[in-house]
Amino acid sequence: MPSRFALALAATLAAETVVLRPTPQSVVSPGPLSIIAKGEGDVLLDGKAVNVQRPGPGVIHAEVKVSSGKHVLTIGAVKVEFAAGQGPDGWKAFRAHPPAGECVSCHAAESWKFKGAGACLGCHDGTAFAKTHTHNAEVLNECQLCHAPHGSTENRHLKFTRETACKLCHG
Repeated sequence: MPSRFALALAATLAAETVVLRPTPQSVVSPGPLSIIAKGEGDVLLDGKAVNVQRPGPGVIHAEVKVSSGKHVLTIGAVKVEFAAGQGPDGWKAFRAHPPAGECVSCHAAESWKFKGAGACLGCHDGTAFAKTHTHNAEVLNECQLCHAPHGSTENRHLKFTRETACKLCHG
């Protein structure tokens, strides 16, 4: 059974637009950038309309080219500031995950829903997880509660710093 945190996070994500790549106050390399989001609404980069693909309900994907400097991505009412090249103090480098992969590697093509931990185990060694995590198999099957499968600014693609991520469930 999913934890209360998992249920609350799922309800929040289902209810609003969420930009998965790039994340707020992240720094990306200048050049090609893959935008991935969940939600609805017009997509603007620095106030200009972006040509997007909508491969499934609520799925937004776009490939853009960004120059060095600060940028604002707007999807509906949601705004995400990010930088290309070098960002302001405190902003962290965004590392995409996977480095190369097709959407259907992790998502069911018919519904675009995440396939679950089984998708992760297609590339990652499940026995290694048991050595580095202190959670039982049920929790390990919910990788995306703590890890950002599209990329992150944190080590190991965590959604938050390790200290914050652990405290969400472990007070």
